[in-house]
Amino acid sequence: MVRIPRRIQLVLRRARWIPIVVLLGACVEARQAPPDDAALRAWVRQLGAADAAARDRAEEELGRAGGRAEALLTEATSSSDTETRLRANRLLQSLERTRKRDRLSRIPDPPILFLSPAAPSHAIHRYDPETRQTSILHSVVGVIWELQWCGLTGRLSFYDQQAGLRIRRLGDPELRTVPTPPVRGPRGLAWSPSGNAAVLVCEVDDRPRLFYWSDALREAVGITPETQAHYDPTWSPDGRQVAFVRNDAMSGKDVDLYRMTVSPAGTPVRLTSDGEPKAEPAWSPDGRWIAFAWVKDAGGLGLLSTEDPKVPPRRLAPGASSPAWSPDSTRIAYVRAATGDSDCELRIIDREGKKDRVLVGGPGLKETPSWSPDGKKLLFLRTDGNASQVYVVNADGEALTRITLLPDGATSPVWAPQE
Repeated sequence: MVRIPRRIQLVLRRARWIPIVVLLGACVEARQAPPDDAALRAWVRQLGAADAAARDRAEEELGRAGGRAEALLTEATSSSDTETRLRANRLLQSLERTRKRDRLSRIPDPPILFLSPAAPSHAIHRYDPETRQTSILHSVVGVIWELQWCGLTGRLSFYDQQAGLRIRRLGDPELRTVPTPPVRGPRGLAWSPSGNAAVLVCEVDDRPRLFYWSDALREAVGITPETQAHYDPTWSPDGRQVAFVRNDAMSGKDVDLYRMTVSPAGTPVRLTSDGEPKAEPAWSPDGRWIAFAWVKDAGGLGLLSTEDPKVPPRRLAPGASSPAWSPDSTRIAYVRAATGDSDCELRIIDREGKKDRVLVGGPGLKETPSWSPDGKKLLFLRTDGNASQVYVVNADGEALTRITLLPDGATSPVWAPQE
């Protein structure tokens, strides 16, 4: 009997796995390969399928194909089938928004908008980084908050304590007022990725409730029950759902994250179940994650997968608040309490929780960080003394710059890129 050396035996054993490994690799490669024209045409035909799930799947696949499907979708807008026409038009509009969003993200040093709360009126200011000059865009007698800007539609919006939600398109002389129930304080105003719809928080019987408004509606309509408190809405990047905080007991217990479709309003789906108080959910730009703040005891930065709801949320950092995603969904800026009650740090952590560093330390509160569209800078509020001022800092911690020096301070700073 011939004795085979042990070294050769190991080689032969490993060789048995080579075809399987090659086959698995080929399967993965085939799965990752983009669909060809024939596959795209098949998905376009499915846009008018009788099965709603098949239509949704086709729309999802064509959305992933992006510009490669544009010519086929343009043809489909002339289809005799109404459903096919509607979905093809919707996908083409989404594609155009994606292109515009990409153009806006490449604008270096866009203007900055912010509010100044000087009594008896509040004013909306515009800061130009090139000239370093500040001008007043609009002033309102009374109290306003939660300034928002949408570069896709070129309009700003804010809450007016007296009038409700107010909107102004760039270049329009007049403000449009959207009738809403009473709004007693900043609890959440979120514009959809398309900029044509918003979810806002209004009080009904002393309970904050989510309301939905779009360009097609004359007034905001309630989309969540009146029996619980709902606040802090954040949109999914595809504009189909919002995530939010729901307080079942109207107390510090049973406070969890939910998500739901908004048009038409669907049934809220629970995302967390530990009941610990949570706040400030932020959906990642790639749609795969929701960052949020645990607010009980020392609190912490939480991260929840939207792709696998069975996986419990991870705690990335202690004592965290105000999470803000980088445009590429790889990093999260947040605020963490430091040594004193009035001091905190602006920090950046990677999505895996391995690289956590201080961006801006020192005395004073830091609040509401937001990334520039190109991911190179952060905008935030810093309070030294009694008044908050607007600051900008590079994402590497260099070039800390104060934008405002107002006696009554500033609030709600936002980037305002425009073509």
